[in-house]
Amino acid sequence: HTAGGDPSRRRARSRRPRTKSDRSDANVLATYLSNHDKDQERKQTRDSSRQKHRRRRRGREEDSASSLGGGSESESSWSEGRASFGVDDGNVHRMLRSMRRTLALLTRDKASVKDVCMLLDQKANITDVNDALAQLEPRGARDATAVGPMKEDDPVIQSLRRELASIADAINAELAAGRWIWSSGRVLADRAVPWNIECINTCTDNFLWKQDSADITTVTPGLYELQIGFFQDADPDLHVLVNGEPVFFTSPPGARRRASHIPPVPCGMPRARALQRTKHSAGNISGWTALEFVALPARARLTVLFQGETGTQGFLGLRKL
Repeated sequence: HTAGGDPSRRRARSRRPRTKSDRSDANVLATYLSNHDKDQERKQTRDSSRQKHRRRRRGREEDSASSLGGGSESESSWSEGRASFGVDDGNVHRMLRSMRRTLALLTRDKASVKDVCMLLDQKANITDVNDALAQLEPRGARDATAVGPMKEDDPVIQSLRRELASIADAINAELAAGRWIWSSGRVLADRAVPWNIECINTCTDNFLWKQDSADITTVTPGLYELQIGFFQDADPDLHVLVNGEPVFFTSPPGARRRASHIPPVPCGMPRARALQRTKHSAGNISGWTALEFVALPARARLTVLFQGETGTQGFLGLRKL
């Protein structure tokens, strides 16, 4: 009411004493102020409830967004982080809407059952694989033959040939052996043993033999291992000849040995024990055997003269060392 008019009148009005009407105006003003304060309190209460409602809604939205994004944060930490970085609520809502659109696009572009079935129908089956392999086999054969033979003067070929030759020589040296059997039990007129069966001969060019012949010829000179054995009750009397001349022989039982072949044993030294064979019910299981090493000349003829029991069987073995 005092917002206009003459200032002198306002000063005069203010200096006059209060009347009953003035007191009523003051009551009206107090009532208005009281109601205004109550309205303000109600407004504040309403605003606070709205803010709480907004916070709850934002909390639910944040929980849903964090669950979609693969993580979860508490409301207090989210509020503190938002306050520290100055993030506005509108920006948060826009980010959430963008995330929802992105997730919708991702879920829309995922493969369906129909797409998976189409991919499975397009994969190669057994028939396709077999056809592809059949096409590759002739091509691989053509590629293998297109290389061509290697040259004879290639250093690799020469080295391989030398190695193979040395290996073959070592194998031939160890495997150059022959073995013959006397199975008839009868000797020739000059007591020579006829070798009836050839068991093994790995070097036919070196070991020459004829069936029922008394001679075994060795073409190559050198050192040989000679194995000989006879199966009868008593020790045999035999002579081993090379080119018709005796090399070594055995004395018959009871014969007097010459000192040139067996030297006398000095007094006080023990005599060597001889091998004693016994008679077995199954026959002659243990026979008389000998192992000697002889240096044969070229084209040497080996002959064995035998004197003993009829029906004796024996064998002769040679190995080139």
